[in-house]
Amino acid sequence: MYQIYPLFSKACRIFGLLLILCSQKNYAQTDESIDSLRALIETSEGGEKFDLIYQLGVTFYRANDPQAALTQFESAYTLALANADSLRIVKAIRVKFQVLFRLNRAAENLEELHRAFSVAKRHRFQEEMESIIN
Repeated sequence: MYQIYPLFSKACRIFGLLLILCSQKNYAQTDESIDSLRALIETSEGGEKFDLIYQLGVTFYRANDPQAALTQFESAYTLALANADSLRIVKAIRVKFQVLFRLNRAAENLEELHRAFSVAKRHRFQEEMESIIN
């Protein structure tokens, strides 16, 4: 019985070390993907640029940086408006609302979200309508 404790303790230490190493690799991958997306954004335009900015916002959101994500989603929204792309406008408003909700500032964007739902309904963007409702 006394021999199991050191074995268990060693296994816990190894597991903890692996957990730390894996999390460090994840941060490095996030930084690399952010840098790659920023480089691609500089050379793209139109719908492709929107998609890259949107993806950058998602990356920041997943990295637990909602303020940086909000900045990217606002940029994506501005670009979608400039291109008069209804689907991308709705998509940008929806994710912007999700970030504001996480920041406890959802009331700032509620009216805009309602307009986005109306646009999604009018154009039959079923997936976006379902996302807004949920």
